[in-house]
Amino acid sequence: MVTAYLLAVAVVMPVYGKAGDLFGRKPVFQFAIVLFLVGSAASGLAHSMDQLIAFRAVQGAGAGGLIIGGRRSSGMWSARGSGAGTRG
Repeated sequence: MVTAYLLAVAVVMPVYGKAGDLFGRKPVFQFAIVLFLVGSAASGLAHSMDQLIAFRAVQGAGAGGLIIGGRRSSGMWSARGSGAGTRG
């Protein structure tokens, strides 16, 4: 379960980054929220281990967008004004 979640997070993080550049950060972040909530609800309603693993992967796909969206909206990964290569 944890493996499917973490694998999905790792795979979709670059995709969310590029999608945020193309379509805007807010709609991509909102999509990630919905995907995470759907995955969470489906995980809670899973009737078998196979379903739970699949739904945890969906949840992880949403979580990857939440991680990227949260860090980008906080300015943590802002290229402009980061001070990279400047001193003093």
